[in-house]
Amino acid sequence: MGRRRKGKAGFKVEDVLEFFNHLLEEKPSVAFLIPLILVCWGIEKWVFSFSNWVPLVVAIWATFQASLSLFLLLT
Repeated sequence: MGRRRKGKAGFKVEDVLEFFNHLLEEKPSVAFLIPLILVCWGIEKWVFSFSNWVPLVVAIWATFQASLSLFLLLT
């Protein structure tokens, strides 16, 4: 059988903070995207489900793409 590690399994808070600070220096847009993702998740969780809307949006988008290519083909 496998060996078990003794002690606490996990990570140090300082290491996580250092990683996020480095990430924010490299990609400043992450500071906007993380709260946006959390807000979208909250809306999806407590207001309505996006899973019902995603197939509908994809179907409408595909319809517009097909009709646009048909229009360009005929003109």
